[in-house]
Amino acid sequence: MDWDIEFYGKVEEELARMPPKIQARMIRLMELMEKHLLLHAGQANYHSACVYKEGSENTEERPGARERAVEGGQKIMSFKQFKQKALKNPEVRQEYDALEEEFSLIDQLISMRTQAGLTQEDVAKKLGTNKSNISRLERGRSNPSWETLNKYAAACGFRVKLEAVEDDRTSA
Repeated sequence: MDWDIEFYGKVEEELARMPPKIQARMIRLMELMEKHLLLHAGQANYHSACVYKEGSENTEERPGARERAVEGGQKIMSFKQFKQKALKNPEVRQEYDALEEEFSLIDQLISMRTQAGLTQEDVAKKLGTNKSNISRLERGRSNPSWETLNKYAAACGFRVKLEAVEDDRTSA
């Protein structure tokens, strides 16, 4: 099931004023939200953003937030539009590209857990740790050891495999 994110009002301008590194990280995080449905319900409304099932109208998954924004004359921009516009900025694109490996690891961790049908709490219990440690690991806010990655993967029914690839990126 596809999910989408919309921004209302002046959020686009507020995001555009953020440093390129922050914009790039936000884009990567929102990509993970869309892919892994890191939400608790069909819709999550924040001050000026809405996350909803793609293509849904004014249903129980999307109870009028968009319509209220339109009626109030607020500008609406989808995450896809924001991402496309933001990545035209070379500084944002450079920061976004630099985050690729970090977010690939985060994506793999979340994918292992969700494919195993486990919650963060389930993995934490299997590893004898706290849910907050698993959350921090899945947010990229820790520096896990090889042993930690192996234990996490094993708890989800996977194993870790390291692959060396030639670096074809240009040097700065």
